[in-house]
Amino acid sequence: MRKAKLVLASIVAASVAHGAWIFPLLPTEGIVLKRSRTSFMSLNFLTQIWTQSDGQVAQNTKSATNFSVRDARVGIEGQINKYIQFGAFFDFADNNALGFDGSARPHQGTVQASVLQDAYIGFTPSNALNITFGEFRDPFSRISLSGLYTLVIPSYYGYGIGPIDDVINLNTKNPALAFINPFFPLGYGSLPGIKGKPGVTSAFRDMGVSIWGNLAKGMLKYYAMVGQGKYDYQTSLSNNGNLYQTDNPNLKYSFRLVFVPTFLGFSSDPTYMMRDTYLGHKKTLQIGIGYETQKRECNGLPTSNCPGVPASSVTSKAYDVDIFYENKFGNFVPQFQAGYIVNKDLGFGDKYGNKPESDGYYLQTQWLYDRFVGIGKPALALRYESYTNKNVYAVAPNGAVSPNPNNISKAPNGSYQDGKIDNLSVYLNYYVAGQAAKISLGADFVNPNTVVKNAECINGNSSNGGCGKSFVDYTLQLQIVY
Repeated sequence: MRKAKLVLASIVAASVAHGAWIFPLLPTEGIVLKRSRTSFMSLNFLTQIWTQSDGQVAQNTKSATNFSVRDARVGIEGQINKYIQFGAFFDFADNNALGFDGSARPHQGTVQASVLQDAYIGFTPSNALNITFGEFRDPFSRISLSGLYTLVIPSYYGYGIGPIDDVINLNTKNPALAFINPFFPLGYGSLPGIKGKPGVTSAFRDMGVSIWGNLAKGMLKYYAMVGQGKYDYQTSLSNNGNLYQTDNPNLKYSFRLVFVPTFLGFSSDPTYMMRDTYLGHKKTLQIGIGYETQKRECNGLPTSNCPGVPASSVTSKAYDVDIFYENKFGNFVPQFQAGYIVNKDLGFGDKYGNKPESDGYYLQTQWLYDRFVGIGKPALALRYESYTNKNVYAVAPNGAVSPNPNNISKAPNGSYQDGKIDNLSVYLNYYVAGQAAKISLGADFVNPNTVVKNAECINGNSSNGGCGKSFVDYTLQLQIVY
């Protein structure tokens, strides 16, 4: 048995060092079927069970306690030889997908469903050159590359946006524009109508090809991806209800560069995806920048796939900068990370040239006590997020927010006001067996500004009631990775 474990460990170590693996957890977990030292497959099961006390989001909604299977995932990953890798991952949940913000609020018109989240084939001629085809994580930012099962804050980045958007759509037949999550990349997976109601597990994914690798002994990691993107022509043809219709099939382009000062003793991570924590097993400092872009076009003809939109074109752009630090000092493992993302030109704009924008930043830390207290190791994690939408909400002198997106384009110049949401997350994590068995308990304090609260009102007018509120969600999560 010990010999078998040593053999498996050597296989995994060689593969990870080669930079082959897309997902950071799976090669060291699960059941491994080995054909030879260079040909094997792993079978994995991952699940997160949630109990939530969901706060009152608006005046005409109610708080509730919900039990849900936030996610149950079956994964297969392996390699034919040292040059060819493959993987496929299927998600199952009782709420069809995670909410836009990562919450698992069931019983809101969603149904049970299974979703193919990832399927890829990778070619790895060397650690410096990997080519991955299929559907997988968009490499634009650290957030989009952070694995769901490695998060130190179980509620995903952008928490609170989903329930607020649900209220905006509930309170009027012609709702105000939904709040734009700045942390979502311009990927195919974030498109409404794709895979049911898109959640965070699909929103950070895209279909395409990615070229990536590690240079200078891990000091530099690069990514370049060509993907379907959000403004996908074929999707527009089959989904007339989406807000991202286009007449021309322009692709999305993503780029990312990560710098690790290995000459100062910091370690790099050779895998495609990123961990949200290494639990003290790696001293690392990672600084990343990202950029992506996609063009959207409507021809204004009667046969246009963009009904009611005059001849227009816009090139959406997104920028990211992020930093991650983790090290072990005695019995404590502090981790700090921060990031800022801005999305520009997210729509055709109005006659004055005002185009929707969305930006956000986050600050996060976890302090792990790397000693067993009982059967596990405790940690305290905190994250503060702030996200802003510009040129999205047209506000009348009486404070009412236009309930019809078509009126936004006719809004008087200068009538736009910034929509803003702040969120503070505080969690206690208890690592019984690292990420393989983890308990998380915490709260998310969500505070939208007056503009967003009024957008949630019935018909966008506070005199009609039903307006938004600040709210708190309490969450208990149980996690298994095998």
